[in-house]
Amino acid sequence: MDFQSFEIKDKISDEQKVALYRIIQEVVSNIIKYAKASKINISVTDVGNGISLLVEDDGDGFDISSFKNGKGNGWKNIHSRLDLLGGEIEFDTMEGRKNTTVIIEVPYTKQNIAVA
Repeated sequence: MDFQSFEIKDKISDEQKVALYRIIQEVVSNIIKYAKASKINISVTDVGNGISLLVEDDGDGFDISSFKNGKGNGWKNIHSRLDLLGGEIEFDTMEGRKNTTVIIEVPYTKQNIAVA
């Protein structure tokens, strides 16, 4: 696993940091469980009005609709935390194709969240 951060400013609360950590934790956990990846790259970048998180792996792609509609709590946990943060997520993946990219955008302005 490789991690990089670029010009991150301390503009987010501790609660937001915990929520972001848990989102990344869920994404990485799913990569480890299902993707058969040998490498994971995570980068965090200040994009002016927020943070951009990029998670890339060299593992097996997957059907995003199966993930979003699955019985597990992974997507539900990610989605609820992103709602609290006012963030968005985008997946670049496809079943049968190697390499997956997950892009998470979170604004600095959303405050007063409660992390579960």
